[in-house]
Amino acid sequence: MFEEREILPHDERWTDYLEDVRAWEETPVKEPAELTSGVSDANFETWRATNLYRQKQKGYAVATVALPLGDITSWQMRQLADIARKYCGDNIRTTVEQNIVLRWVAEADLPALYEDLKNVGLDQPGAGTIFDVVACPGTDTCKLGIASSRGLAGELHERLATKYQQYDSAIQGLKIKISGCFNSCGQHHLADLGFYGVSRKVGGTTVPHFRVVLGGQWENNGGSYGITIGAVPSKRVPDFIDEITDRYLKEREGDKEDFQAFIQRIRKARTEKDCSTSSRPCRRMNWTRVTIRTGAIHVNTALATSVSVNVPAKSCHVSISICRMPSACISRPSLPMKRVTTRKLMKPRLPP
Repeated sequence: MFEEREILPHDERWTDYLEDVRAWEETPVKEPAELTSGVSDANFETWRATNLYRQKQKGYAVATVALPLGDITSWQMRQLADIARKYCGDNIRTTVEQNIVLRWVAEADLPALYEDLKNVGLDQPGAGTIFDVVACPGTDTCKLGIASSRGLAGELHERLATKYQQYDSAIQGLKIKISGCFNSCGQHHLADLGFYGVSRKVGGTTVPHFRVVLGGQWENNGGSYGITIGAVPSKRVPDFIDEITDRYLKEREGDKEDFQAFIQRIRKARTEKDCSTSSRPCRRMNWTRVTIRTGAIHVNTALATSVSVNVPAKSCHVSISICRMPSACISRPSLPMKRVTTRKLMKPRLPP
C-alpha cells in the first residue's frame, strides 16, 4: 500500500479535512456536577444500576436508553431528540446491542433525565443484561430468515424480565443474541447464549429450530466465538435457557468461574444429561460407540454426548435420538450412512 501511495499524485483533499476534525468533537452543554443527594425513587435506582455508568471525565455519566428488540416509534425518537438537546447536546449514539446512549450527561441531572425518559416510555431498565436480548429481523422482513428471531427474542424478553430479580448476579449479566439464520446478523457467535435459525423435519413436517451456540466472548472485541452444541425446537428455547443456567450455577468451580470458562471446561467432559423436560430419554455414554449386540447400529459419539436407541417390539426399524445438551434432542428414524449403519433386526437387545 505504501509503495502505491508513493507513486500517486499528491492531493490536498487527503489531509485538508483534518484541520476541521476538532469542530466535530462532542462537547457537554452543562458543567460537570456530581449527584450528591440520594434519590428515594426505587424505579430510578433499578434503572441506574443497569443503564448508567460514569465517564472518565469526572461529574459526567453515560445513560443507556434500552429499546426492547431495538424498536422505537417516530414520536418517541422526536421526543428523545428534544431530551438529548436538553441534557447532552445534539449527539445521540446507537449501539450494536440495539440501544441508544446519551453521553456527557451531568450526574446531577440524572433523576430529571430519568423522569423525562419515563414520560415518553423510554425508561426500560436492564440494558446489557440477560433480558436485553438482541435479534435480527429474521422471518419478519428478511428473505434469508429461516426462523422468527424477533418472535423468540420478544418471548425471552418478557419471561426473563419477570424473573430477573430472582437470578444470581452471574446469570443477570449473561448476553443472549439471536439470528434468524446462520449469517450472524444477530451476533449469536459472540453471545454467552447464542441462537440461530435452522429447520428440522419432525414426522415429515418442517419445524423451526434454533441452533445453540454457547460461551462466546463479547469482551476484547469479540475475543472468541461460541461453541455450537445442537438444535432446539423454537418453543423449547426458554426451557433450555433455564436448564443450562441452572447447571452453570450448580457445577461452576467457585463464584469466580464465569460462563465462558465454564463452557470451555465442560465442552469435552462426559456428563449426565438432564432430559427431564424432554419426551425422549437420554442414556449416559460410557463407551466409544453405541452398538446393539447384533451389530446392527453404530453411532459415532463424536457427534453426540448422549444417545438413546428405541427399537419397538416386533419391528425391523430403529429410532435414534441424539442429544448434545438438555432439551436439544434430535430424533430421526434414519441418519446418513456416514453416521449410522442399520440392518434388519429380529431380536434386538440393548447394552445393559
